[in-house]
This record gives sequence, C-alpha cells and structure tokens, in this order.
Amino acid sequence: MSVKKEIFETNPYEIELDRPFYSMKQLADLFSVHRSTISRLLSDGTLPYFLVRGTKRVARRDIALFIDRQIAKTGSQKSSTKENGQWQQF
Repeated sequence: MSVKKEIFETNPYEIELDRPFYSMKQLADLFSVHRSTISRLLSDGTLPYFLVRGTKRVARRDIALFIDRQIAKTGSQKSSTKENGQWQQF
C-alpha cells in the first residue's frame, strides 16, 4: 500500500499527515495550538507517544485515532464514515 493511499484511508480529514512520526513542535503546528497543550495531551495519556533518544514522538495512526475520538466526543457537524472501504464525509 502506498503511503499516500494509507494516509487517505486512515485520515479522512483535511490534515496532511505526511510523516510516520511527529514531534511535539510539529503536532503543535499541525493543530495550531501551543506546545504546552500538546504536552498536556501526552502527559495525561490522551495522545500516546514513545521516546526516541529522550524526544517524544507520536505515530501518525495515533493522531488519526485521536481525531476520531475528539470528533465522536464533541459530536462535530463535519463527520465521516468508512463505507465499502471508502471514506464518506457528510
């Protein structure tokens, strides 16, 4: 499976996840929030991470799962479902 196809299938949102792993700064830029917000999400376990030589990294799939949970939790008007292997936005 190509990386672009994998990104589309696991991330139907308008966020382009072009890396396999993201640093705290990259996540803060991606979500347009302060680094301290990302730090809280990592510290409280809301967003899983792993360490690479002492630097926190978050996997692309965990970011997509986090977005799914946030949409389900907030009942966002812009939602999506996967039907017949394709993402449908409504």
